[in-house]
Amino acid sequence: MIKTKAIALVLAFTAPLFIAACGGGGSGGGGTGSVGTAAPTLNLRTAWNSFLKQGGTGPYTISGSIDGVSVSGSGTLIMNNSSGASLQVIDVSNPFAGPGPSIPLSNLSRTLFQFNSNVVVNGAVSKTSSPENWYYDASEALRVIWNVNKNEQTMISSFSKLPDQVTSGTSGPMYAGTVYSRMGYTCGNAAGSYAVTSKDASTLLVSMTFTSSTANKALGQCTTGSDNYVYNFELTSTGILLKSVVGSGSPGVGSVTFTF
Repeated sequence: MIKTKAIALVLAFTAPLFIAACGGGGSGGGGTGSVGTAAPTLNLRTAWNSFLKQGGTGPYTISGSIDGVSVSGSGTLIMNNSSGASLQVIDVSNPFAGPGPSIPLSNLSRTLFQFNSNVVVNGAVSKTSSPENWYYDASEALRVIWNVNKNEQTMISSFSKLPDQVTSGTSGPMYAGTVYSRMGYTCGNAAGSYAVTSKDASTLLVSMTFTSSTANKALGQCTTGSDNYVYNFELTSTGILLKSVVGSGSPGVGSVTFTF
């Protein structure tokens, strides 16, 4: 059971892990950097959007514990982007109309995040693969998050674009949405937010927090659990770089860290 919980937690690491992206912006502004050093002002929105259109791979290591049992391992994040994508989605006004996804969306930009992990628990190694697709429309608004393994769609009801300029102390929401099963059951809710602090005169630290809470429904629809993942990045004028991800949730007590 402990092993299953640990692997389930690792499988849930499916929000985007950023390798690098082009950024922009200038200097200036206050902040919480070292004494006598002003925090920079940088373009988080440009870095984010540039990243979403990139592809590639990035290695990571896994560490932490679940229910007092050590979890370790390593893996590779695979990313790619395609334009002109289409997707059948849940009709939120009538989720059982299909049944299942019945509304076509087109002209979308799709970014795939796939984590291929070798998870070590109690000396046993398990291979996992966790693909997730994020779909944006032509206005750069997030519309759908499709968790492939869970076969659940998060339909975005509220979306806020990241600012052109951020500095230490900047924070805000990213999105909020409802999670649906493939058959149209309402599983729960999901949300994302960000907060910025400073590291030094040229670097900002960006934390993005992604949460979800779902419960099982009839016919085995919907997973049950709550997830909280904090993605820690460094943002400079030349790009954004993921440093670590700390995840926790239920079932299971503890946390797991992905380090890049």
